[in-house]
Amino acid sequence: MTEEKKDSKKCSGKKNIMFAYGFIQLGSSFVSAIALAAIAFGFCSVKKESKLFNKCVAEIEEPIGETNHFIWFITDIGIVALFKREENFETYSSNVEIEANKIALDITKEEKEYLKIKERQLFLFYS
Repeated sequence: MTEEKKDSKKCSGKKNIMFAYGFIQLGSSFVSAIALAAIAFGFCSVKKESKLFNKCVAEIEEPIGETNHFIWFITDIGIVALFKREENFETYSSNVEIEANKIALDITKEEKEYLKIKERQLFLFYS
């Protein structure tokens, strides 16, 4: 009878270890599924921005003006300020409205979106 108790104790220890292993596997699969879903939703927004950028670029004919840091275009969607340089764009983002005034554009009441697609950095102003 003591041998049976020893065998059942050995089994219960293995059972707990297998349960913990299964729980960890299930948890890691759940985390992977959530990560994949987050990546998928991230790619959807990139695809949307890419379509918007392609639509802007397809409609651009000639620039309406050029300032120190931007080339300005008018599209069916709105006004586009294309950043000319490869530098850190964020340092110039506050100057975009000042530079628009230099070419007689009043964009103070427009909505502003920053887009970076295919290494091109631009602001889109729309109503």
